[in-house]
Amino acid sequence: MKQWKNALDNQILQTQMMAQSRMETWVNGLSAAGQQVGESDSEDGMTTTEYAVGTLAAAAIAGTLLAIAKSGAFKTMLLGIFKDALNV
Repeated sequence: MKQWKNALDNQILQTQMMAQSRMETWVNGLSAAGQQVGESDSEDGMTTTEYAVGTLAAAAIAGTLLAIAKSGAFKTMLLGIFKDALNV
């Protein structure tokens, strides 16, 4: 019984060491890749700018649609569509 326990303990130890080695290799690879990207990345902050421009465009479109929806001609057209739909 003691042999099985020792063999199992050795197997667990080997597995842990192998996992630790693979994790260190993976982390070192990520660190190196991050440094390479950081050194050559010249578009820092572009994402924030793109969101700002997109938000302004969405606000402009919403304002335009609101102005159209409040116009008398649009209300008349919309009421005509609903009256025709209800009369069918």
